[in-house]
Amino acid sequence: LAERQQELAERQQELAERQQELAERQQELAERQQWLELRITNLENGTQDHNHRQVAEIHQIGQQMRDFAEQLLGIETTITQIMSRVGDVSSFSPQKKH
Repeated sequence: LAERQQELAERQQELAERQQELAERQQELAERQQWLELRITNLENGTQDHNHRQVAEIHQIGQQMRDFAEQLLGIETTITQIMSRVGDVSSFSPQKKH
């Protein structure tokens, strides 16, 4: 009986140690979970910031394209006016004096 009590006491000690190990492991996992949640939040915020920057850049590029198109239209108008005047000048033939 004393031997069985000793075995049970040892087993109880082993279980207590195992319980302590599991509690420590649970704490470690909880800390990792918090770290991962924080990391995910930071990544999501970074992605949102990146997306906002991309949207702003796309709007800026769009505006630059519209500005460029307006400049091209202005150049085309100027070229048309110049060509019109050159055509008027080339069709103008000065008369020779006799």
